[in-house]
Amino acid sequence: GDLAQVTAASKDISVRHSKVARGTADLRHGAAMDEATLDAALSAGRDAVAAEAERGVRVVCIGEVGIGNTTSAAAVLAALTGADASECCGRGTGLDDAGLAHKVQTVREAIQLHQHAVAAQPLTNNSDELRQQTREALRCV
Repeated sequence: GDLAQVTAASKDISVRHSKVARGTADLRHGAAMDEATLDAALSAGRDAVAAEAERGVRVVCIGEVGIGNTTSAAAVLAALTGADASECCGRGTGLDDAGLAHKVQTVREAIQLHQHAVAAQPLTNNSDELRQQTREALRCV
């Protein structure tokens, strides 16, 4: 499903739809998104928090909806910590053993491809949702 299908459960909850791209590229073969898309995602997060602050909101909960975000998060974690992909990958939404093995291999391939760039620009190889969450978190600080 698409996040655009999500609606608020009550009038006291705000849901903002801020899609900046239709998915991301396969991080095993290149950057998941370009710098312009990164900037758009980070700006969307900043704008969302700013709008809530203007409403007088004092607490912001950051989350995401989607499949595959734990793979990119595991790749960033493994790259930044030097941990093996198997230590950073979990079953996510309920992967079986074969799915988990594929996820671990995907993270290993991504780290191999991006190892030269990850330390300098870890967000370049991450998902749109995580970028927006990062911008929102930075705004809250």
